[in-house]
Amino acid sequence: MPLALNLLRFLCSNYRVSIIKNTQSGPTTIKRSKTPLNYNYFKQITTMKKILTIVCCTLVLFSISSCTKQYITPNPNVTLSATLAPSDWSLYTDGKSYQAPITVSEIGPNFAQNGGIIVAISFSNGVYEQIPEVYNGISYSYTYNAGNVTLYAQSADGTTPVQPTQNISVKITLVATN
Repeated sequence: MPLALNLLRFLCSNYRVSIIKNTQSGPTTIKRSKTPLNYNYFKQITTMKKILTIVCCTLVLFSISSCTKQYITPNPNVTLSATLAPSDWSLYTDGKSYQAPITVSEIGPNFAQNGGIIVAISFSNGVYEQIPEVYNGISYSYTYNAGNVTLYAQSADGTTPVQPTQNISVKITLVATN
């Protein structure tokens, strides 16, 4: 019991305490160090841990937020509309088809070389069908070059020219490429 009281007394004082057990069978002694305990030391350690945690979290936050999202905006497609009347069709030089040229100034030489064109036709109700297409026994196709899209109409077997007899709505989509 006196050992416990001595230990308690030393712990309550502001000095470091060492418990030394003799290697011989002698009693256990308590040695009092001359250096006092610094309770501010423990506060400094916890404050330092808090600061280190805040600094590490801030570094992680900045490294994550420094990543930027890149938005890749595709080239916008251009859609043009035209209406072809039956009188716009003329007999092609091969004598087997009719042609209807449509002037499209948006098709430059570079676009004609590198871009793409999609042509769709509608006979009524705004329902478009992409060509080449066979509709009512007439085969529709197209070609394009700088400044021009030409539609062709012929019989489905390609042997006789067939002139369209009604108005045709044409939708031309210019697909730009990089």
